Parts: sequence; C-alpha cells; structure tokens
Amino acid sequence: MPPPSHTASIFQPLRHARFRQLWMANLLSNLGSRMQAFAAAWQIASLSQSPQLTALVQTATWAPMLLFALPAGALADTLHRPTLLFRSNAVMAVAAVAMALLAYGGGQPVPALLLLTFVMGAGMAFTMPAWQASMSSLVPLHEVESAATLNNLSYNLAALAGPALGGVLFQLSGAGPLYLFNAVSFSALLWIYRQWRPAETPRAATPEASHQGMASALRISCASPRYRSLLMYAMGIFFVSAAFAALLPLLHPNAGTYGSLMGALGAGAVAAAVVLPAVRQ
Repeated sequence: MPPPSHTASIFQPLRHARFRQLWMANLLSNLGSRMQAFAAAWQIASLSQSPQLTALVQTATWAPMLLFALPAGALADTLHRPTLLFRSNAVMAVAAVAMALLAYGGGQPVPALLLLTFVMGAGMAFTMPAWQASMSSLVPLHEVESAATLNNLSYNLAALAGPALGGVLFQLSGAGPLYLFNAVSFSALLWIYRQWRPAETPRAATPEASHQGMASALRISCASPRYRSLLMYAMGIFFVSAAFAALLPLLHPNAGTYGSLMGALGAGAVAAAVVLPAVRQ
C-alpha cells in the first residue's frame, strides 16, 4: 500500500456522518463500560475481601480476548459486519441489564458477577475486530490513521472519566445505577447498527473461509520475526499492567479513591496519545 499523499488532521474523519455517529455512540458506550468495570471490580473486592476473587475480575474481562479474538477476526472478514456488531453489542447490553437487576434486587453473588463480566468480555472480543475493520472502511485512505487515533482517544477519554465519575456515583447510590447506565449506553450503537445493516451488502459466510482466515493469520504472524517480537513485548507489558489493575481495588479504603486512581490511568493514556506523534517524529 503506498503512503498517503498528505496527512489528515485528527478531527477530519468526523466530517463523515456515519463515522461521526458511530464515534459519538461508541464514546458513550465506552464510558458506560468503564463505569461497569469499576463497579464490578469494587463490588467483588468489597463482597469477597479475597485477592484471588478480586484478581479474577481482570481474568474474566480479558480471557475472552485470548480465547475468541482470532475466530472473531475471521468472522469479521466473512460475516456481515453490521449484523455481527449488532449481535455482539446486544449480548453485552443484556449482560449489563442482568447486572443491574442483580444490584437492584439486593442479591449480588460473586460467581454471577464474574460470569456476567466474562460475557461482557466475550462480547467485546467479538466486537473489536469488526469495529476496527468497519471504521477504516468509512473514511478515505489518508484519514485512516486519524480515525484510528480518534478511536483510541474515545477509549482513553472514557477510561479517564468513567472510573472517576463511577466512584462518585457509587458512593451516592451504589452499583445499580452504574450497571443501568452501561445497559442504556448501548442503545445508540444498537440503533445505528440496525440502520446500517440494510446499507451494506451481506457477505456469503462459510466455515471454510473462517478456518482459512485463522490459519492465514497464524501462518503470517509466525513467519515474521519482527512481528513475533512485537507480540512478546506486548504480552510482557500487558501481563504487568493487568496484574497491577487486578489488585488495585484491594489497596485503597473507599470507592472514590479507587475510581480516581483508575481515572489517573486513563489520564496517562490521553497524555500519551497527545505526545506520541512528537515521539514518533
């Protein structure tokens, strides 16, 4: 692929109506997801007082990415992407409603919270490949990098605001409103995906195509020494950061402090996104 003839500004992709709608809806959904993640981790830490069970929140969140990301990427290449995105987000919305019902009902068993957290993680694992591929198809080639930066900015802004806001709301009203907000936050995305489905031609999906896609991904990845090194570095960094996040709820006495610290992680990510272009140069 030849390099783009010029570099687009970071906000240029927002001129495209479909991308702008999806970006704004995804920002709202990311905010709800970060608030839900905060509430689940703090609840389980408070209910169990167990480092092992508290650490399982991170396991339940990210194990689906390890298990399902490769088949999800193959499905994103073979299935009708708006339909796949609609269904995976609908599953996450249902899981969020179930968490809210548990919270408002007063029964909040730790195994059920962990199971629903796993379902949320599975929905995200099937969403991410199709989402990233769809976003790059909604803007011209020279705006793809700006679109990717905007998508990362959406996630990091939610990581900054979601836990901090969640900590305040949790102290005022408990976990129920946070789970309910997360369930409602999917509504805009689901509406857009439903409108988008007839506008894109469905793909003819076959099991053979999915299997070939996964085999090709593994073959190409293993054949590149530089890519293998990149994966190893990423795995090492993620292992340490996930372990830190897993034990963070146990180190501080109240939800507000924990939310502020999670928000500080998001603030660092936003600052890095601003500094990164200069570092690359």
